[in-house]
Amino acid sequence: YLSYGEVSLSVKIDQSNDPPVINLATPAMQCSYEEGSYSFNYSIDNPRESLSLTAYSGVDWITGLSVSNGKVSFNVSENNLGYRSAKIHLAYGSATASFVVDQEYEKPEIVAGAAKTDFDYKGGSSSVEYVIRNPRKNMKVSASCDADWLKITSSDVSGESGKIYFDVYENNSHDRSAYIYLSYGEVSLSVKIDQSN
Repeated sequence: YLSYGEVSLSVKIDQSNDPPVINLATPAMQCSYEEGSYSFNYSIDNPRESLSLTAYSGVDWITGLSVSNGKVSFNVSENNLGYRSAKIHLAYGSATASFVVDQEYEKPEIVAGAAKTDFDYKGGSSSVEYVIRNPRKNMKVSASCDADWLKITSSDVSGESGKIYFDVYENNSHDRSAYIYLSYGEVSLSVKIDQSN
């Protein structure tokens, strides 16, 4: 109000209240089965100086959530369970949005290489080479056999490929067969060993 003696003037001031809106650059993301770090971008329409964006997921395989300069960053853990999906929930005052995180699942596979698997009555020594497809970070191959005339002597199982060394004892009875079993988490592979007499 402006007053000057007996006269006055009023000036109307209008202020809108357009609510904040969260905009996502993309609504979802597909992640590898491996552990890794990811991020997505966002923007805020009608921002408020008193507000800041918060993010949470509510699942234990999405961790390390952080918000900075129009970007939400997060980590996913290695997936050993199967295909899975979860949401990252965003809040900015009364405004909300959700970002979908899907994580693939690829079952590990043991692939055996060429190996000597046929022996005469004299027996001998050999090895089985293998390669792991879709390996897991904290998993190793284990080896066993099902016969007392076949012995696993040593193994190199430190990485995504390796060797299992074994001895076949002399055969004084009859033709025989046995198996070497390679196990890697939920998957396994058997290698048949034959010995004639």
